[in-house]
Amino acid sequence: MIESNDDAVPRLEQAEAYCSDHYVLICNSKTEVVVDITKRAFGKKVEEVPDFQSFLHALGTISHRGVLVALGDSTTANYANWAAKLAFGGAARQRNLLVVNLADWSKTAVDHVYTLQFFLKWLRERSDGKVQVVFVGGLTDIHERYFFYHRLINHGHSGLLPGEEDLETHRYGATLARLNGEIPVEEEEVSLWLARRALAAVRMLERLCVDANADFAAVLHPLAYEDYAPGYLRTLRRLYDAATTDQSEFEDWCRQRGYFPDPSAALSQDLRPGIEALRTLWSSGVRDSSVAPAQSGFVDYVALFQNTDTSCFNEHFDALHLGELGAGLLAEAISGLLHITEA
Repeated sequence: MIESNDDAVPRLEQAEAYCSDHYVLICNSKTEVVVDITKRAFGKKVEEVPDFQSFLHALGTISHRGVLVALGDSTTANYANWAAKLAFGGAARQRNLLVVNLADWSKTAVDHVYTLQFFLKWLRERSDGKVQVVFVGGLTDIHERYFFYHRLINHGHSGLLPGEEDLETHRYGATLARLNGEIPVEEEEVSLWLARRALAAVRMLERLCVDANADFAAVLHPLAYEDYAPGYLRTLRRLYDAATTDQSEFEDWCRQRGYFPDPSAALSQDLRPGIEALRTLWSSGVRDSSVAPAQSGFVDYVALFQNTDTSCFNEHFDALHLGELGAGLLAEAISGLLHITEA
């Protein structure tokens, strides 16, 4: 469990920071493979540190520098992600923007609340520059909640995400606490319940940013469903047409190679109801009256690749992770959202 004390340094296993040509990351038993790939791919100096305390020390003097804090799951974590591409892009480099990437694989908004609370306080004690926070998520937030809901129904275990119950006593946890206690009895109510809980956790991140006078953007990341990103399945089918000589059915051919036509197949769960419920809530425009509208925004990029004919996802066709093109397009979209591309 992460300490709720604002001054307690979170026990993060993974964190990266980028500024101009400088790259800092935590190297441990969990990240060493990624670190090795990063060092080979980046081609410039990569500074390795053993833990988060050392990582904070390595950030150095930031008093007159803008800071972008990236939060999320594997769409944002590690080398070649959108956050690194944005940091090393022309406009961000010219502005000497420091990008601090606190994303990690399979992380939801719940996992970032106390981390962000600590880091914003740490930043404000050292920097008078502009701070922008971007949470990119959606799929993991829904999938994890489906998983724990089915554990509740089928085995009587807790239906909450790890750490979610701890947030109920947070100063901004009242909505989440109420929703956690409203377990639906009708199957058709489940997806909306999961989506409302996911949104409540993201709202907590938003409130922390408002307290710290930091801009906040919550982004639903692109998905590989055919109606959202038709280029993904078209690319997979083109590969199938060029490769098959034994007349295997497309589904069998994909299964034999570990390829997936969409995220639901990859995660063995029909996630569309939850995703659609979350998209509806995301775009509803309802805001807490205490939150300054100019400081925060919720953006739906689920269909960002709708007009791209080629695949924007990785070459392994896992239907989950972005490839080079997709990460670049997402970085460009978020850069425009944050006005980093402006002169």
